[in-house]
Amino acid sequence: MFDIPVLSFGEFSITLYALLAAVLCLAAAVFLTFFLRRRGWSAGQTLLCCGVAGFLGLLLGRALYCAVRIDFFLDPETGESIHLPSVLDLSLGGICITGVIAGLFLGGWLISKCLKKDPVGLFDIAAVPGLVLFALLSFIEPLSGQGYGPVLTLPVFCWPPLGIQNGFGEWILSVSFLEGLLLLLAAGIVSGLRLHRDGNRILSALVLVSCFMIIPESLRQDDVLQIFVFARVTQLGYCAILIISAILIWRNSARSGMSGRAIALEALLLLIHIAILVAGEFALDKASWPDGLVYLVMGLILIGTAWLLIHRICFTEKKDQDPDKPSVPQQA
Repeated sequence: MFDIPVLSFGEFSITLYALLAAVLCLAAAVFLTFFLRRRGWSAGQTLLCCGVAGFLGLLLGRALYCAVRIDFFLDPETGESIHLPSVLDLSLGGICITGVIAGLFLGGWLISKCLKKDPVGLFDIAAVPGLVLFALLSFIEPLSGQGYGPVLTLPVFCWPPLGIQNGFGEWILSVSFLEGLLLLLAAGIVSGLRLHRDGNRILSALVLVSCFMIIPESLRQDDVLQIFVFARVTQLGYCAILIISAILIWRNSARSGMSGRAIALEALLLLIHIAILVAGEFALDKASWPDGLVYLVMGLILIGTAWLLIHRICFTEKKDQDPDKPSVPQQA
């Protein structure tokens, strides 16, 4: 739908998006070296960690994409693989962002353990810079031909960068720009929280990213990965990240004296929220309800979910600083 800018250097060609993305990632890695010095990381160790994490992120992101789009790499008549070398060609198809996130954490954890460093401390320090990098990559996503949503019908929204024009002169929603703004908001919230317990900063970042990205991913009308007709792989990935983060938050809360009954109630509430979100996606695809109303309900649910878990993190922080807190979990 969009022309993808390509830069040529003799026989070598690279898209403008790939070049800018590489520059941003390298700049983020160099920037991170200054913050990790306080944790005993040398510049070489930090760059090694970023390189391995980035490689594993691309590898897992690409693997998940290819697993969902396996038909793209098979001969439709014989079922035999005819495009296997193209699995490693990132110019064909794309990657799944939740696979990238998983790879980044795996790479960071592996290198931290190999260097006998604290991976949780690494993730905490990288949380805010990582959100900012994610936002910048979202802002330049239209250069890859992706990141667009539905056609805009109200002229008030037909202006860049909120809207972008396709090859037919139509104004369509720039979902990537919306995601970039939400990621910057998440970075601002996380940086503004007074968090001292190891792991709480990265958990806060993961909760906000998961909650903030679900609706923009629903608005996407580009090369979306889908299973079960209307289920979007990226949304399912964000839900998985949200659930894992919630479990870790409740584990920390239990250690700080939160009762099992309170944890069970919050877990039930989270499951109800997720069920409503799934019902909302189904309604957008099958029901005749106004999309604006469905998105409003989904947005309120996501805000409530984010508040619930961030509030639980902050409450645990206060309990940790209270010298009179119980040493064992109280019974409800």
